[in-house]
Amino acid sequence: MRLDQQPVRAVPKVTRKPNRKKKKVELYKGVKVPSRKARGQIDKKNYDKAMEKYEYQCAECGISVGLEMHHIVFRSDSGRKGWRNLVPLCKLHHDFCHEKFPNKELRETYSGWYADMWREKHEMLYGPFFAADKYDLWKAGLIPNCTDQAFDSFMDWEEVKACDSLGR
Repeated sequence: MRLDQQPVRAVPKVTRKPNRKKKKVELYKGVKVPSRKARGQIDKKNYDKAMEKYEYQCAECGISVGLEMHHIVFRSDSGRKGWRNLVPLCKLHHDFCHEKFPNKELRETYSGWYADMWREKHEMLYGPFFAADKYDLWKAGLIPNCTDQAFDSFMDWEEVKACDSLGR
């Protein structure tokens, strides 16, 4: 018997919703801290700032089409969405960061090197907290509160110290 000639069975409708766990809201000193996922999602402001810093082109080869934004400290490693933790790359160079090389020899030779190079470069340019956000710094006791002003002041000072250490 062909499939289109078979009778249609009635399937009972599931009326119960599956038990979904409520996500725990993290509070720190009475302030709601956004979820890890939300703190890693790139927003327009940070995207535009990173693009401006790298002159709207791949930071490695200078191509200006087909760019992808790369988290220098990966989101899985608690990398945040701040522009200091972002770099625009073409697909080829973005794939290199994630160890997607065209052949096995390249993968074995350069495994981990390319992504580490970007981490070291941004640490030299912006200081050791380049991948942190205001909540990370506040919870670490590096800024007095979680305001944008306190965060920006701290990060600007870190950038000045980093530039001084490079002799700029």
